[in-house]
Amino acid sequence: MRLISAEQADRVSASMPPSDQALAKLRRLAEELVVLSEDPRDPFASVHERQIAVDDAALKLLRERVVLISGGEGFVGDGLVATAADGGARRVVTVDSARGSDGSQTRHLRGDRVPVIRYCVDTRDRSGLERVFDRERPALVFHLAAQRLPGLAEIQVRTSLSTNLVGTKNIVELSNDYAVGQVVVASTGKAAQYLATDIYAGSKKLAEWWLGATVSGRDVPVAAVRFTHIVENSPVAGEIDAKVRDGLLTLHEPDRFILAQNLGEAHGLLLNALRIAEPSCVRLFAVRHLSCPVNVMQIAVHELRQAKAICPILFTGLPRGYTRTTFQGQFDWDSDHGVTPMLNALELGEASFDHAFVVAKPAAVEPDLVLEAFESVENALNDDRSDLELARIFASASRRVTAGSFDCASPDLIEKILQWGCSSSLNEDPSRSLEEHAELIGLLTAALARGRDQDCSTDDGAGSGEPSDLTRSNYVRP
Repeated sequence: MRLISAEQADRVSASMPPSDQALAKLRRLAEELVVLSEDPRDPFASVHERQIAVDDAALKLLRERVVLISGGEGFVGDGLVATAADGGARRVVTVDSARGSDGSQTRHLRGDRVPVIRYCVDTRDRSGLERVFDRERPALVFHLAAQRLPGLAEIQVRTSLSTNLVGTKNIVELSNDYAVGQVVVASTGKAAQYLATDIYAGSKKLAEWWLGATVSGRDVPVAAVRFTHIVENSPVAGEIDAKVRDGLLTLHEPDRFILAQNLGEAHGLLLNALRIAEPSCVRLFAVRHLSCPVNVMQIAVHELRQAKAICPILFTGLPRGYTRTTFQGQFDWDSDHGVTPMLNALELGEASFDHAFVVAKPAAVEPDLVLEAFESVENALNDDRSDLELARIFASASRRVTAGSFDCASPDLIEKILQWGCSSSLNEDPSRSLEEHAELIGLLTAALARGRDQDCSTDDGAGSGEPSDLTRSNYVRP
């Protein structure tokens, strides 16, 4: 029997479009859907209205400083360039592999008073980056360069892993070597998942863990900012708009929901993170309050109405890199501060809250385990491995670190996480959730058993470390 990869299977599926008769029926259904929809408002209206004030202490750090922004020619990065210039930066330097120059071209902002120097350098190019650091001597660094599209990351595995992991390592290590004042790293709310074996979220999460594991070997203060969809540059909204123009709107599934932020919030998060970066530990920084998740179908109907055009809506199923349900044990349902979607229950143990932000730490895990996992992926990237092999090695590394983080948590908290995750009151379809998150539940039950065995062990020896039958029956069977 000849096996094919998931990528090849996706291509086979895409090569078999529905018949003309089916498309005509889908178009009529889409037309009925638009007519029945009574709300003409932009689904992101409340998101656009939100604002984040930048603290005076953060603005003070910008003034008369040289600011380096990796990914500075991208959507968020380009806006941050202008924001930094408006905040009083002495010079802004951008590093971007897609656009830029050799550094010889300079544009000016703030009435020609703030030079912006652009370098076309990939963050994976250590020597190229070092030349920029040596020449420009930045005082502040914002690291935004990344592969940000989950679906594309599953196709471009090597590029995505090396950019999100090796690129981050290069930026942070060079920042330490050149005595940068603060480093702010852009991460993702998807890193709140306990177990992330997909390439995009998993590489961002492993990068956060690496930042925490290497803190003792560096002096530069680092903070990681967790974003969600930026509405002005949302791949979801952009793809829907393009598909409507092309005449066939394909969506993953009905009732898919997304959280969103606006561009101003993203810049506010990045700048405010300057004041919470510390050399002794890595801080996670996120918006505390987000609007209710937006149904992707609402976005689709709004785009159809705005375009004054009707086209068929076709559901194609979830591609690799996406999860169908959120594990409800990810959230701390006992918190006095309410549910915080950008951070998980293990990360919120020592979190601090104000009216706008939450500051936390990555979940505790043994540094040596993180470094071993990171090195295993880095070594695989240096070898001539296929993308399928790289994905397998990376998933294995992610599982090891996740299991290690569970072993560092208290058994009582692990048991609560399991109870929340398997609760029939918190899950619309508990059996479906248990099935989708079976691997995660297995890691949690194993950690709980090891923790309980350690609590109950005597001088005669510790337990076997395997989940008991009782533990399995409580948390694994639907």
